[in-house]
Amino acid sequence: MAINLGPAGRRQKHARVTTANSGGGMLNDFVANLTFGGGFAVQNRYQILIPTSLLAQNSSNIYQLVQANSATAGLSADWMGSGDNGYYGGDMRNTAIELTAFCDKTQLPGYQFQLETVRHYGPSFKIPHMPEYQDITMQFMCSNSMWERYFFDAWMYMVMDPVTNNFNYKSEYAVPISITSYIAGGGINDSDINYYTQLIDAFPVSITEQELGYDMNNVIQKLQVTFSYKFAVPYTGKTSTTGTPLRGQKATFQQGIAIAPAPPPQQQPQPPNQ
Repeated sequence: MAINLGPAGRRQKHARVTTANSGGGMLNDFVANLTFGGGFAVQNRYQILIPTSLLAQNSSNIYQLVQANSATAGLSADWMGSGDNGYYGGDMRNTAIELTAFCDKTQLPGYQFQLETVRHYGPSFKIPHMPEYQDITMQFMCSNSMWERYFFDAWMYMVMDPVTNNFNYKSEYAVPISITSYIAGGGINDSDINYYTQLIDAFPVSITEQELGYDMNNVIQKLQVTFSYKFAVPYTGKTSTTGTPLRGQKATFQQGIAIAPAPPPQQQPQPPNQ
């Protein structure tokens, strides 16, 4: 039987059940609804996906532009690249997989409206005039080489180059981040998803300090990164959303970790004919 992941399907699938047992009362209703809804959702069944290959490609493009500028040539680095001019230099496919595995805490995005107080006559009232998405924080366990810290340092340097102090364009460092929640007791297949969302134009805005101390024997080092994004798009499994808010297309994990093809070389502009 096909499962409709959309809001209408969830309302139909999890419709309130009323028991005919007048003696059971509210407790029977609670148990019946809990059973019908598949039990409670759990917080430890999730997966995040950061498209690291896209970041590596964007980092290379930024570096080429910096090198082409005579005022900044030779001053900076390819922050996600490797070699003499690189900084992070890790394998991007493995980086995506390990970030997914090492993210031991995240959040589903929050959403609210900014309100404006209006008064025509009599009591004032509020009307919404702008949507606002809350920043989210992800926590990552760090390996012994601390490559996770180097990776997010490099991403922050793509936002603002620490050598030139120049900010880059948002399209050069912002990428979509996927967050998937799964049902309790299931697998990690599409049929086991109970909520999926994609953060559009996401990028890191802060990395918290990491504590060191003599009394922290055998304590795993962890890194908290806060992300800002333009908006979040839920996935409903529908191919058409006519008459409803825009919903995104779910990307598979393999698509997310795929190595992005190199961009075609740009041709130099030719001088006009004299």
